[in-house]
Amino acid sequence: MTDAATTIAAIRRSIELLVDLNDGDATRTAAALNLWLTGTNFERAAGLVPGWRSNLRLHARDRALAELLKIHADMNPSELAAWIVAGLERVAGLRDSVRPSGADGYLTDLARADRNPGKRQWHRLITEARLTLRSLNGKGDSVTVNETGG
Repeated sequence: MTDAATTIAAIRRSIELLVDLNDGDATRTAAALNLWLTGTNFERAAGLVPGWRSNLRLHARDRALAELLKIHADMNPSELAAWIVAGLERVAGLRDSVRPSGADGYLTDLARADRNPGKRQWHRLITEARLTLRSLNGKGDSVTVNETGG
C-alpha cells in the first residue's frame, strides 16, 4: 500500500504536468486538485454545483431515451415503455461492463442513470420526450424531461 506522502507527491507532480500542458481544461483541473490538497471539498474546488451527479445522470437518461425514440419511432408509448422495462431487466448485469452498441447500449445508459421507473412512468417520460422533440423540430440536441411532471 502506498503511503500518503507518496500519493500526495504523485498528485503534486501530476498538477505540474497539467499546468505544463498550457491547456485551459488541464490548468483548471490542476487548480482544482491543488485546492483539494489544501483541504477544500473536491466538488467545491472543481466548481461543481450541488446535485451535479444527478444532473449528469438525468441528461444521460434523456439522451438515451431520445435515441431509443428515434430507433423505435413506430412504437406507441405503451409498447415502448414495456420494451424499455424488459430491456432494462435484460441488460441489468451489463451496468459495470463495456457499453454495447445500438439499442442495448442506450438501455445500458438508462440502467446506469440509476433512474429506472416502472412502465407507467416510462410511458409518461416517453410521451413528454416525444412532445419536446416535436417542438424542437430538430433544432436541439438534448432533451430534458421534467422529473416532477409539472
